[in-house]
Amino acid sequence: MTKETEFKINKFGKCLIACLVYSSIIAVVVMAYLVYDDVTIPMKDKYMIYVTSFMTLGILIAYRQIVNNNDFQKRQFSMSETSKLLKNNKFHRDELNKIIDYSNLSQKREPISVEEIHKLICISDEKGNYGNKPYQMSEDGKKIRSHMTGLLNNFEQLGIGILHNTLDEDIMKDGFDAIIDDNYTFYSSYIKHIRSDENKSDFAENFEWLQKRWNDSSSHNKTVRD
Repeated sequence: MTKETEFKINKFGKCLIACLVYSSIIAVVVMAYLVYDDVTIPMKDKYMIYVTSFMTLGILIAYRQIVNNNDFQKRQFSMSETSKLLKNNKFHRDELNKIIDYSNLSQKREPISVEEIHKLICISDEKGNYGNKPYQMSEDGKKIRSHMTGLLNNFEQLGIGILHNTLDEDIMKDGFDAIIDDNYTFYSSYIKHIRSDENKSDFAENFEWLQKRWNDSSSHNKTVRD
């Protein structure tokens, strides 16, 4: 996901719209007072008040249109990203199925253990153990790890997109809610192992956050950024 695809309205824009709203309110109040109280002021000043009020109103309308356009672009971008993510997920799953029976393995709806993954990707030592350091991966094992990591990276990118509000959450949740939940359940033990074993404390953290958010929106540490 690149910076040019980020469609959020920044804080400066929000401050600007707040100032314009207050300005328009003040202008309307002043106009109402002048009309009601029949205050006599120079015609030049009246014109300035009228022009300022209409300009402010025009800016507000234009800004609202910009917001609507950004919302539309974000929805369009989200639909495009949904297609890409599903395509990438299918690619990694198909490649894994060429090496192992990944479809059946991942449909058990329970975490795959670290020992199981070591047996899939590592070469056993003289004693028949797979999980002893230094790990030695087979050629197929390297491919398995690569495609499993590819799946996790897809879900991590999705979490980042939701967190930074560059993706429409309703659209993405409709397409990925069950996928996120099932895959987090499947990889949860492996994620914890990578964090501790490879000293990567932030590994798949946005994937984990997203799964918790969608399962219980009232209990998550991060919030979607404005």
